Amino acid sequence: RWLSYRNDPKSSSPGVAKDFFLRREFTFVLEGDIFCRYLCFRDGEEFRSQMLSRMPIRMEIGAVFTHPPKNHTTVIKDAYKPVERELVFDIDMDDY
Repeated sequence: RWLSYRNDPKSSSPGVAKDFFLRREFTFVLEGDIFCRYLCFRDGEEFRSQMLSRMPIRMEIGAVFTHPPKNHTTVIKDAYKPVERELVFDIDMDDY
């Protein structure tokens, strides 16, 4: 839920951005350091289904863009921009 910030694609509320979750970029890293970038999902159920079928060893959660990340090559470069992202501090405690 927190990944969509209450912007549920199934909501009937007029103030909800139904494509908010679809515009968030995900990256799955598969066994053998295979990076699957520019992934996006319609909703939490599709996300969960893909997680279970692909079984990534690592996952990265990216920004919310103006367009779905899967379309990044078909959108004019100046029109494809991040509109929201979280501030994250990644502290690797085993390095200390």
